[in-house]
Amino acid sequence: MELVTALTARQGQVGRDRRYGSGSYWNKWYCARRTTWSRLSLVHKMKGHTGCVNTLSWNAKGDKLISGSDDRHVRLWDPHVGALLHSINSKHTANIFSVKFIGPQDVDENIISCAGDGQVHHINMPTNTIHSYSCNENRVKKLTCTGYEPYVFFSCSEDGTVRQYDLREGHNCHNSAQCEETIAIDLRSGDKGVTGASWFKPSRLVSINSIALCERDPNYLAVGGGDPIIRVYDRRMFGASASGSGGSARGARACIYRFSPPARADGRAARITGVAYSADGRRVLASYGGGAVYLFDTSASMSSDGQFFTPTPLEQPQPLPPLSLPLPPTPQPPAASIVAMVTANQANDSDEEKEDEEDEETNVSAHYLQSYHGHCNAQTVKEVSFLGPDSAFVASGSDDGRIFIWEADNGRIVAMLPGDKHVVNCIHGHPLGYPIVATSGIENNIKIWMPTAQDVDYTLHEVEAVAAANEQRLVADDEWLPLLRVIAARRLAQMRRVETN
Repeated sequence: MELVTALTARQGQVGRDRRYGSGSYWNKWYCARRTTWSRLSLVHKMKGHTGCVNTLSWNAKGDKLISGSDDRHVRLWDPHVGALLHSINSKHTANIFSVKFIGPQDVDENIISCAGDGQVHHINMPTNTIHSYSCNENRVKKLTCTGYEPYVFFSCSEDGTVRQYDLREGHNCHNSAQCEETIAIDLRSGDKGVTGASWFKPSRLVSINSIALCERDPNYLAVGGGDPIIRVYDRRMFGASASGSGGSARGARACIYRFSPPARADGRAARITGVAYSADGRRVLASYGGGAVYLFDTSASMSSDGQFFTPTPLEQPQPLPPLSLPLPPTPQPPAASIVAMVTANQANDSDEEKEDEEDEETNVSAHYLQSYHGHCNAQTVKEVSFLGPDSAFVASGSDDGRIFIWEADNGRIVAMLPGDKHVVNCIHGHPLGYPIVATSGIENNIKIWMPTAQDVDYTLHEVEAVAAANEQRLVADDEWLPLLRVIAARRLAQMRRVETN
């Protein structure tokens, strides 16, 4: 079944209707409808990995998908038919956490990957060669790159560093403790730029779990990790080299804005498991372990005149191309309007609270645009994503094995889907904004979702029950997590000693 081809029949029908205008306009209208996303249904279950699938990434055209797993292999898929195209032994010695296509957008020959072994690999598929970057002292968690700079990418690590690489420049590192030249942001000695936040310890290492480049203007970089602060950096302030201002303050002067949700009632600091930029670059999402997903406004942190980088004419966003989807009957599902109005635990998120929580003496903003509840994020490091052509929807996995999709503007639940027998960690929408979603989790398969369902198969009562159960799960897991993390850290240290010996 073709996922991305012409909507010929439907476009021919509605293209003559003046209410919809051109076929391209109708495609965008269809892809932005709440009821379109509420009817997502499983169309492919792609098997091939032998371990948890920790990361997914589309190519620029949306006709290929790559994945990385605990089995230390990178696999290339055709999501149109759910077929495995290629399997690559990444040569990593630990679980793969992130994979990306890199290079010119019309050439899908180069892949970058990072893993728990602290290494970043550049894989060239035609030659089957792998170049390793061994700069980090701890696990490397995420990679990010954009089409505007096809050979430049960034990595983030639990060692508190963000590093910048350029495939055109040879870099060989054999002593990570002394490798400084690739560092763009250094939080190994904490963030001394934070002021007035009594809960923050400025000299403590900040591990970094997630990183996102602004696709609209790649001068801006958002990072999140072991504390509740999202940091937005302006790359133009890093300095002549990636190293920025040097020393432990490296990149500190480039941090132009800091966001954090209101402090938890128990006084404990939450950690960030995922960050994502909206398509227009003016909003950023953060998913908090043990908490909710929050939406922040980054437009105030852009240039002083509020202007974004303007791409050249060839780089201007193109109209949404035609799309081929099996179109079921379009009447509003009876439960959809009810389900979409459910926002679990939203009663505590009044506008008054949003404005009163910010400490005027701190430079960490507590103002947020919206929060999203109902899921549970406690057991694993979960990503968060925008969906739709205008980032109109927000998606996250959950510890109960479900996929949650909310309306970005109001936090209402649009869809609640059974995505995994255990935990859903990855949700990635089609890069062109189509209602096509790839997900993965603890199971060793990848699922492709499309709006083929005839009706919503859950009720208001079920949504409320799931949200309440997840809230209880969140509280219970939160009590045990510190102990579980200590046990996991000791086990990891033991494994490393064994490998070293």
